[in-house]
Amino acid sequence: MDIVTFAQTVFTGFSDSYFFAAIKIFLAVYTVVLIIDIVLILSFRDLRSELRQGSYGTALVPSVSQSDMNKKWAKLNERLESGNVSEYKVAILEADNVVEGILKDIGYDSGADMAQKIDQLEMMQPDDAAKLKEVHQIRNRIVFEQDFHIDLGQAKQSLEIYKDFLRKFDYFQ
Repeated sequence: MDIVTFAQTVFTGFSDSYFFAAIKIFLAVYTVVLIIDIVLILSFRDLRSELRQGSYGTALVPSVSQSDMNKKWAKLNERLESGNVSEYKVAILEADNVVEGILKDIGYDSGADMAQKIDQLEMMQPDDAAKLKEVHQIRNRIVFEQDFHIDLGQAKQSLEIYKDFLRKFDYFQ
């Protein structure tokens, strides 16, 4: 008998033994228990907030529900539909105030004004901060320049930038 035939005989005898069957059953049960443990760990941990923490620098839960935010945003959209330039301006001012409040709620509260809060945000989210700076400058022009004119397209675009920012923090779907 050569060594290969001997090894095959030993392996076949081992694989057909009760001991090997018990090992297979034990490993199958162990695998099922591990899978159940993984599922339970993932379900009990707040995976969404951990992903938010890693992506946006905060794991805080929104302080305003999505339905409340949708109501606020519906009012802002009504202002845009009015056809009145001053209503466009008010919509942008209100959206800026909402975002400033949210920034404060999620931990960017050491800044005295919106510009400083955006500067804090810039370290974690440079793209979002740049867009927010842009629309906040429009807000500042509305406040400080009496003859500043904004059209419907600019107003909609500004509100969409604010909304996109809020969407990242689960205020909108």
